[in-house]
Amino acid sequence: MRDRYLEEAKELLYKEETRTCAVVWADEAAKEPYVSEEKGIRPLMKLLEEGGLALSNGCLADKVIGKAAAFLAVYGGVSQIYADVISEAALRVLQAEEVYCEYREVVPYIVNRTKTGRCPMESAVWEISDADMAYRVLKEKING
Repeated sequence: MRDRYLEEAKELLYKEETRTCAVVWADEAAKEPYVSEEKGIRPLMKLLEEGGLALSNGCLADKVIGKAAAFLAVYGGVSQIYADVISEAALRVLQAEEVYCEYREVVPYIVNRTKTGRCPMESAVWEISDADMAYRVLKEKING
């Protein structure tokens, strides 16, 4: 069930056109809201690299959620998600983990930036079904 924290995350996301991601924590005393203009999964990876369950109880609003971002959200303990665009695979991950999710549009998969195929991060976890494994694969892919 959606609450005011998810609405607050959505407001932060759209406050400036260049924002791509916003997180608000249900425990207001825990952290200041987080906003990012970085593309892809980098904002979520940055929060996760801060250690532990950096996203725990977070309400995430993001312009695009593919399977990679969905796994990272699950891995970090996000409780609610809003996405402008979400892939079918991401939606299945979130539903399986019972993460509340709102979205504007569902697409078969997230396309890469050149629009010539599937997003490389979504492709990297396409056959994975475990959030821990997905995090390890994505971390290795990003850190190269």
